[in-house]
Amino acid sequence: MGGEPLLNPEWPTFFEAARRELPYARIQVVTNGLLILRIDGNLLDKMRNMNIEFDITQYRPTNKVINDIIEKLDKYNVKYHLSNVVEVFFDRNNYKGDSDKNDSFKNCTSRGCHFLSNGKISVCPRPFTFNRVATEYNISKEILASDIVDIYDSGINGEYIINKFKKPANTCKYCMSQEKLKYFDWQSQCEKM
Repeated sequence: MGGEPLLNPEWPTFFEAARRELPYARIQVVTNGLLILRIDGNLLDKMRNMNIEFDITQYRPTNKVINDIIEKLDKYNVKYHLSNVVEVFFDRNNYKGDSDKNDSFKNCTSRGCHFLSNGKISVCPRPFTFNRVATEYNISKEILASDIVDIYDSGINGEYIINKFKKPANTCKYCMSQEKLKYFDWQSQCEKM
């Protein structure tokens, strides 16, 4: 997840490794679905056999070919979930860092999207992505670092990570609360491009 995973030519190795290490986990490839039509049938057979699912976000371009996508996935009996058609986007960034982190966490749509990068994991992508703009917006890199866990640290275990991710991260104060989100419709997004 993040960007479009199907653009990475090695994406199948990721789901294979995830299944090998997490034999009982629900594993989903989050995608806009547009590249599913190009996936080889043998790979879809492998996904079905390994119980790997697609979670398809229906943007307008996806919605135009969704029947073809569904037909292909049904043909290979690959499980999938479809979102509603996305017509509105929102910006939850609060670069001032003055949000109530408990409120932001409670209403967060990303808190279940744990983010793994280079052997480090966080409750959501924000501690990693905000690092890119931390200096520009005067965001504390120490706060961001406190929300990232090194999975190779011998002093931690899975229980520690699970418990850490059940609580608001310090980074949550850089996210708008639900009632303060800035919304943009699809048309205004396209006009910016």
